[in-house]
Amino acid sequence: MTHLDELSNIAQNWFAAFNEHDIEKLLLLYDDEASHYSPKLKVRHPETHGLIKGKTALRTWWQDAFLRLPTLKYELIRLTPYEDRIFMEYIPCWRAFVTRCRSWLFLVCED
Repeated sequence: MTHLDELSNIAQNWFAAFNEHDIEKLLLLYDDEASHYSPKLKVRHPETHGLIKGKTALRTWWQDAFLRLPTLKYELIRLTPYEDRIFMEYIPCWRAFVTRCRSWLFLVCED
């Protein structure tokens, strides 16, 4: 398996865990000191400036999101791996509502 295949597997596992709302599976994909940036964080928690760090903060963020949006799922559009990162393009969906806005997420793997 190539490094790019590994990145694609991580991304597929991320989407599966997210769509199952399985926070523990999501957290297994992250380093203890991982950082997460989101414009939604910036809006909901301005004191973060959109950036949280560590698994405790990630757990809190996802618990809140899944409680507020219990039917939230991401429809995968495309995965684009490159060197040590993967670009994940998706459409958020909830309550039989599919946004036509595409979103993006980068996962960066560091040794």
